Amino acid sequence: MIKPDIYNDFVIYKGLDFIQALVLAGIDLTDCECKCQIRSSQDQDGDLLAEFTVTVDPEDAPIGKLTLFLEKADTKNLNGQIGYYCLVVTDVNDVDLPYLMGSIAFAGSATVLA
Repeated sequence: MIKPDIYNDFVIYKGLDFIQALVLAGIDLTDCECKCQIRSSQDQDGDLLAEFTVTVDPEDAPIGKLTLFLEKADTKNLNGQIGYYCLVVTDVNDVDLPYLMGSIAFAGSATVLA
C-alpha cells in the first residue's frame, strides 16, 4: 500500500486562477487518469468545494509531471479558510491510488491592477 505524502503549502487566492505543476517522482503517468478534488473535510463525506482540471502532457507522463488548474470562477466561490485535497491516480489496471493529500488555505481576494 502506498502512503500518500502530506503537503500543506497550497494557497488559493479567491477570484484568481490557480495553477500548480507537480512531479510525482518515480511514477509513470502514461495511460493513467488523475483526479484531484477539494473537500470541506479530509474524507469523502466532506462537501465537494471544487475539482481541479488535471493535465498530463504525454511527453511529461513518464516522469510523473502533471498540472493542477482551477479557474477564477471556481476560486471565487471557495468559502471558509481551508479545504482538503487528495490527488488520486487510476493506473492502467483500473486501481485508484492516492498520491498526495493535504490542506489548502483560501486567502482573500488579491489586489489586481486592471
